[in-house]
Amino acid sequence: MSTETNAYVGARIQVYEWPEAVRKRPRMFVGSTAERGLRQLVFAVSDRAVNDVLDGRASRVDVTLLPGGAVRIADDGPGVRVDDAGGADGPGLESVLTRLGVGGHYDVVLGNPDLGPAVTNALASRLTAEVRRDGVRWVQEYACGIALAPLAQAGPVVGSGTTVTFRPDAEIFGATEFSYEALAERFRELAFLNRGLDVSLTDERYPGEPRAERFRFPGGARDFVTFLDSLDGRGDEPIRPEVVGFTQEEPGMAGRMEVAWRWHRAPEQRVRSFANCRPTPGGGTHQLGFLDGVVAAVTAYARASGGC
Repeated sequence: MSTETNAYVGARIQVYEWPEAVRKRPRMFVGSTAERGLRQLVFAVSDRAVNDVLDGRASRVDVTLLPGGAVRIADDGPGVRVDDAGGADGPGLESVLTRLGVGGHYDVVLGNPDLGPAVTNALASRLTAEVRRDGVRWVQEYACGIALAPLAQAGPVVGSGTTVTFRPDAEIFGATEFSYEALAERFRELAFLNRGLDVSLTDERYPGEPRAERFRFPGGARDFVTFLDSLDGRGDEPIRPEVVGFTQEEPGMAGRMEVAWRWHRAPEQRVRSFANCRPTPGGGTHQLGFLDGVVAAVTAYARASGGC
């Protein structure tokens, strides 16, 4: 490539600063500027709170759809740091809300670690962050990713936690109506996949028609199997009524595998698999390995019993 060509290509490169880096290409970060992208705004914030629960730093997450199109996501964790001094507690609030890939230090990481709450802040017409930490309530407001004022104390408070309330930017998203059902499906799924998770979803958008659900399933994957069977509606009789399941820690990957199933007389298998709490609809080596193991175990048992 000639020097002239290099200069031409370099001259055409545009480097966007915060928050235009996100606002110019929103689909790169949330996948869509329709309802699916709206849900990603919620998850980019709630995943940080869920990570706190999975890491043992919080006990619950509360998500509320508010009148006027806003969403409030609250947790009872230690509260995001209010400065960027560093340390085990993770980055400060301004870094969390204005730098991609900054969310905290976690043994378990849920969601896309390259995104985080900063994406939601950039694509929200207004965002308010409230931190309750060390007996003090702190508040800061943003518009389209830009702080309207420095983080400020707003009086004493009992308890701790972080609350983020935001309204999607109507100039970016063609639709600003959140689907309660789609959000409920994902939070229910997360609660099945993580035994210690406690998530509530409340819809306050329509006067006289409030909806609220709490997702908490101590049985984990076993409860998931029972739930999926209740939705099936095909009337297949299980060969045995109990759900079989086990959990296995894997030190080599610093993770845990959980499997549950129920034997049915259905003509084909029905499998749901996940990796790092993300659906893997096309399967994967984890799913293929499990199915091969089941076949091998059943075959060995049948041969030992004289069945084949």
